[in-house]
Amino acid sequence: MRATGGKRPLFTFYLDYRGGTYISQLRARDYLEAPTAWAKKLDLRQIPNASERFRDNLLKSLEFEKPVPLNGVDSTWCCALIYASRAILHFTQTAETRSRVRPQS
Repeated sequence: MRATGGKRPLFTFYLDYRGGTYISQLRARDYLEAPTAWAKKLDLRQIPNASERFRDNLLKSLEFEKPVPLNGVDSTWCCALIYASRAILHFTQTAETRSRVRPQS
């Protein structure tokens, strides 16, 4: 997938950490840059017990761990976060569509 209209591609991140799954999105130049850009901008307030030390450990892990493509799934990668205890990151390059608003009950 390539960015269109001069926009950078959109990536969706799925962080599994201490029994929770935290989903966020951001734009990055490519899949190699995306995890580090994500870690730098991650809103730690959304993750219980996460601190700047957790972010530092994410960034340290990403210095060594490069994204590994998942077999049989297009535009999807995994990073084992070796310095961030009990954390694993999956992410996908996301096709952009207009989201539909869910009807209110």
